[in-house]
Amino acid sequence: MTLAREDRQFVEGKLYKYKIYEQILNEIETEYNAITEKLPGGIAKIPEGSETSDNTFKNVSYIMLLDNKAKTARFFKRAIDDIYSLLNSEEKQIIRLKYWDRRLTDYGIYRELGMSERNFYYKLENILDKFAERMCIK
Repeated sequence: MTLAREDRQFVEGKLYKYKIYEQILNEIETEYNAITEKLPGGIAKIPEGSETSDNTFKNVSYIMLLDNKAKTARFFKRAIDDIYSLLNSEEKQIIRLKYWDRRLTDYGIYRELGMSERNFYYKLENILDKFAERMCIK
């Protein structure tokens, strides 16, 4: 089944971004730790219903934003890891060469892998379909 153009672009965008997900998660954790250290008693110890300063409110709001970003990054990283682990070696090479190494054009990839253009795009479409399903796109 062929993905809609916007769905394909979305999945490809996540695959291109895969290599920086770990970096994003590390940066979020660093920011999170820096902010929670500033809070009186840490984030878990703010009494419910207590009066807090505007600065504390801003910090807690920012922590919530960071948490959402981290959940999103973890979801897509895990989705990519899950599907990638199920691919055969040729399919893994296609993903690695096209989205992560990015040193070859599509033409260069299917020539390097010794496959026809038609076979390359057929396989790529099937691979992207798997990622889309795992990412809850379809």
